[in-house]
Amino acid sequence: MFTGATQVAVMRESRREAREVAETVVHVEWSTADGRLHHALGLSRDVSAAGIGTIIREEVAVGALVSIRLPEINMAGAGTVRHCSRSGRNYHVGVQLHSKLRTTGRPRISPRVATASPAA
Repeated sequence: MFTGATQVAVMRESRREAREVAETVVHVEWSTADGRLHHALGLSRDVSAAGIGTIIREEVAVGALVSIRLPEINMAGAGTVRHCSRSGRNYHVGVQLHSKLRTTGRPRISPRVATASPAA
């Protein structure tokens, strides 16, 4: 499912949906109670059909509606923040997705350059 520099491994636990470790760049966008729009760049931690765990530098209120983009794997979605906990200078934000992540375009796959060996 994931390509490129993304690291993926299946996590074994007792959730309804299997989570996969997916360490890739994530863009999170949300509005605060006063209507201000916020953007944060961070890393995804894990992804499932039902949710995504992220690490960002800003606190997001539990219950906030967020938009998520994962540009390295051309995926995007929207959901509701279910938890936000501080860890050092970062926040671990868990988002329950409203629907499965959708593809946003062609995957960014690095072209491989084939070199022909000289005829012997």
